[in-house]
Amino acid sequence: MSLPEEDLTCPVCCDIFTDPVLLSCSHSFCRSCLKRCWDTGLRECPVCRKRTSKSSPLSNLALKNVCETVLQTRRQSSVEEKMNCNIHGEKLKLFCLVDKQPICVVCQSSKLHKTHDCSPLEEAVLDCKDQLALSLKTLQDELNCLKIIHRNTADMFSHIKNQALKTQRLIKSQFEQLHQVLYHEESVRLAALKKEEEEKIARMKDTFKELAAEVLSLSETIAVIHQELKEDEMVLLKNFKATQDRYVKIMDLWIMDHLFLVLIVIYSEWRICYDPRSKSTPLDSDIMSGVLIDVTKHLLNLKYRIWEKMLDHVDYTPVTLDPNTAHPCLILSDDLTSLHYSTEPSCCPDNPERFHMSAEVEF
Repeated sequence: MSLPEEDLTCPVCCDIFTDPVLLSCSHSFCRSCLKRCWDTGLRECPVCRKRTSKSSPLSNLALKNVCETVLQTRRQSSVEEKMNCNIHGEKLKLFCLVDKQPICVVCQSSKLHKTHDCSPLEEAVLDCKDQLALSLKTLQDELNCLKIIHRNTADMFSHIKNQALKTQRLIKSQFEQLHQVLYHEESVRLAALKKEEEEKIARMKDTFKELAAEVLSLSETIAVIHQELKEDEMVLLKNFKATQDRYVKIMDLWIMDHLFLVLIVIYSEWRICYDPRSKSTPLDSDIMSGVLIDVTKHLLNLKYRIWEKMLDHVDYTPVTLDPNTAHPCLILSDDLTSLHYSTEPSCCPDNPERFHMSAEVEF
């Protein structure tokens, strides 16, 4: 005796019962469906709302057995339907090698498959399994290859980051060396300029003091002469020799110290007399000669001279090794000019340019 399908359906999930339980009100539910309802708070029947005191309702074994029988019957019917031809309802016994699908004997005689080669299902299953196994092996090999490429790509990504950091550090180091050379040359030349400035200023201070002393002495002599001119004639005559001797002594000292200036003044006065165009008064060339900063000495071809000095600190190597092609056992120096062999290979990526068969490197 078979029960109608609605009697085998859970009121909550509306599907065939799975592990059905029976409540005191005679209603049955899937155990999981009832648990979800009771988890909301109230322990009552989802259909009649009758309260129940049992926390773990009893299994409905009779209903469970009936439901399992129905489900098994459904599965068998589904399998049988799959084994029958959808068009003719006959059992599938052949496999069309052209269309790659199972057919019945009626399909083989039909116009659709009449000219096609067919084989029994048992043979077709073996052939298809072999082909699928071959395809599976090919796909598995391709997957393994892709995994290796993926791993190498990850290693290369990390290596590129390390390469960039190391190269950046070396670039900064070399520029720091050049900066040190420039800073040193700058400090040397500024010190030379400062020294010349101090020497020229000290010279001008000494000259200024000497001139001030001479001006003071001449001013005193002039004041004495002015005073003598104001005295009585007899006093003037009595003091004349001493005043004249003082004047001659001062002039002798001044002329000895400025003989070249006196000659320049005489020559200039002669030019003024005979050359109306010459109206300038000469400076004291002995005092003023070479007092200015020798700007030319400090700035003459400064950049070129610094560049020549920097050549002493720069090394040129005609051969530079390529680290991207070096064998893993070859360790290159930071400046890429030398190498040494190591028994422990380095962790370098397997890029196409790298030597692997022999310990070589390109340059």
